[in-house]
Amino acid sequence: MKNEILKKAITLFNEKGVNHTSFRDIADMMNISDGHVRYYFKTKEILLTSIFENLDKEIIEAATLSMQLEKDVYNILLNNIEQVLHLTVKYRFLFVESPKTISKYPSLLKLYKNLMGRRKKMIFEAFKSFDEMNLLHSNFDIQAKEYAFYTFFILADGWVRTYQLSTAKEPDKKAIQFHSKLIMNVFKPYLQI
Repeated sequence: MKNEILKKAITLFNEKGVNHTSFRDIADMMNISDGHVRYYFKTKEILLTSIFENLDKEIIEAATLSMQLEKDVYNILLNNIEQVLHLTVKYRFLFVESPKTISKYPSLLKLYKNLMGRRKKMIFEAFKSFDEMNLLHSNFDIQAKEYAFYTFFILADGWVRTYQLSTAKEPDKKAIQFHSKLIMNVFKPYLQI
């Protein structure tokens, strides 16, 4: 039941936004009482925290690189970026509403900061592995890596907001592929492929 509540909440938050979705809305969608929703999630902040933790877990799983990169580095990285962007679409309300929503809920702000730290660590570990496999040009120094990480992070977190606001629709597979290639272009000049 808890997972079903999370799924319905994500659907409604994506459709109506966090501030315009109540526990009653979620309960009505599931044909249960709002007390049943509150049994699992006492507050909206607890519900949002659970959703964010799911997103975090899924991003880490999606972004974990296969270390069998000796062949097609570009397409392996592109595929990983696409998987992450699919998740930003799945949880798009967090990215479209993020500044307002995260600042309203202190536990979300803390989770977001932790997520950013873990993503940076994960990407820098990937850079280290790429260095060890001689997949990166020598001009990809620490400063370039910092720039690449922050550019990646800004694009990965902001693309869905920009797309949705400029088109008034949910990103489709074509939009995900386009933006994945855009993000990949941040790294491409430094790859020896």
